Amino acid sequence: MVGIEEQFPTDMNDRYVVREVNTKQELDEVLDVIWAANYTPYEPFIQLFFPVLGFTSAHRKAAVAESKERFWRQHTTDPSSHWLYAFDTVTGKAVGCAQWVVSTTNPFAKGVLRLEAPWWPEGRGPTG
Repeated sequence: MVGIEEQFPTDMNDRYVVREVNTKQELDEVLDVIWAANYTPYEPFIQLFFPVLGFTSAHRKAAVAESKERFWRQHTTDPSSHWLYAFDTVTGKAVGCAQWVVSTTNPFAKGVLRLEAPWWPEGRGPTG
């Protein structure tokens, strides 16, 4: 039997480490944290970036898969994108995250980019 002192780090600074996402698997785990944090309990604002277009578990599963592909594509095509996450060395899981966009030039020199949400076509709201 393992003693409690062997199960948990004696210093909390040893338990959590901050890492930068380098693989799709890491970003997928980060997105799992975002989904869990914003859907349990439910945060309506999250529908702007993580829409579930339906009411069944299949709709939710499809939405999670779509978001993972979309965020990975965005991250890998934008060199200014840096996803950082807190990793729990005891559980082996991501427990928090943040995306930093670090630009070396003015990204708005030609004006603000138009953001599009293809899941909400122009003129339609989320309830369509």
